[in-house]
Amino acid sequence: RIFASGDPANPSRLYYGGLLDNVGNFSLDREKGGGYVDVFKNDGQVIRSIIAFQGGVIIWKDNAIYKLSVNSSSGFFQLEEITRSFGGISFRGCRAVENDIIFPARKDGRLAFYSLGNQENYAGTVLRTNELSIKISSRLTDVALNYLEHACGYYFNNIYMCAIPKTGSTTNDRIWCLDTRFGAWTYWEGFSPDVFSEIQDSAGSTAVYY
Repeated sequence: RIFASGDPANPSRLYYGGLLDNVGNFSLDREKGGGYVDVFKNDGQVIRSIIAFQGGVIIWKDNAIYKLSVNSSSGFFQLEEITRSFGGISFRGCRAVENDIIFPARKDGRLAFYSLGNQENYAGTVLRTNELSIKISSRLTDVALNYLEHACGYYFNNIYMCAIPKTGSTTNDRIWCLDTRFGAWTYWEGFSPDVFSEIQDSAGSTAVYY
């Protein structure tokens, strides 16, 4: 299926296409399989990001995270709440990292980075979030929170990177980097990415461009 959000007239609406030849058909037609789901339409928040994950779609709003999947018994879509403590802020910042998703969020008036996935000692179907940025939380107050929706991330060579705007800036002028093997953080400055792309040259070498 194709899933889409960002309709200015319906900011809480997640559209889904049909199956097979109707994959691009979003009309409400049971035979064609397309339609939409309003994700807590009256909460005053918009859908910020969507990513396919574990047989469903993870949905980030400013104040919450949900999962949309098909109920195996009824065949209808079902919406599950993952958390309403916080949400996501940037569709470019959310990235699949091995078996999890890492994403930026607003938390207690600062920026925070979280992982979403299954957790040891919990049921295999339960998705949980964990903050990854506790060690650097004091440095994540120097952020232009109003511009975080334009943050962009990427995952390459075990590094999750996310470019964000510092306080007083309107561009992504600091790039936080997490080495996922060791939980170690650092940051780069001196350039302002809006999006990252992975390129492979004719010799088979791969590099990240912005």
